Amino acid sequence: MNSNSGLIQAISTVVLVVITAFYALQTKRTVQEIRRQTKIQQMPVIMLFVRDIRDYMDNAADYDQQQKYRRKFEDFLIRIRTEGESSNYYLGVRNVGNGAAFNIEIKSEVFEVSKYQSRFLAPHKDEQPFEVIERSNKKIENWNKFKDSIFEIFCSDVVGNQHVFKYKILELEKKRIDFVRHEQFGSA
Repeated sequence: MNSNSGLIQAISTVVLVVITAFYALQTKRTVQEIRRQTKIQQMPVIMLFVRDIRDYMDNAADYDQQQKYRRKFEDFLIRIRTEGESSNYYLGVRNVGNGAAFNIEIKSEVFEVSKYQSRFLAPHKDEQPFEVIERSNKKIENWNKFKDSIFEIFCSDVVGNQHVFKYKILELEKKRIDFVRHEQFGSA
C-alpha cells in the first residue's frame, strides 16, 4: 500500500475535484432557478377583461345605485355607431400579479385607446377601464370589428423590465378573450 500511496492520493484528489465541480454546478443551477422564480413571483401579470355593466347593475339594490354605477363607467363604454346610445360593455385591465405595473399602454391595430382611467396598476387591486375607438373613423361601426382583434398591453415593473401581454378578443358580447402570450424585455 505504501508503494501505491501516491496513485491512491492522486485518484482521490481527482474524484474529490469531480464531486466538488458537480456540487458547484448544481448550486449554480439552484441559484439561477431561485432568481427566475423570484422574478416570476414579483412581476406584474396584466389581464384584459370585457365587462357588461348590467352584470353589476343587477346586483345594485335600487335604481340610484344602478345609475351611480353607470355614471362611473359611462366615459369608458364602447360606442357603436349603429346604436342610439352607448353600449353596456367596456374593456378593463387588472394586475393579478404580485408586482406593480407602471406606464401602462394598450395598443391594437384596429383600435386606438383614447382614454385611460389610470396608467398604474397596483397588485390585486380594482380593474381599470379604458376607452377604445376605431382608428380609421373614430367610431366603431359594428361588434364584428372586435372579433379576433389583438390587444397588446405594455407595462414596466419596479426594476425596469418591460412586459408585453397579448390578448385576442374572440366574442365581445359573450366576454370571451384568449391569452396569446407574454414577453419580457430588460436585463434587470
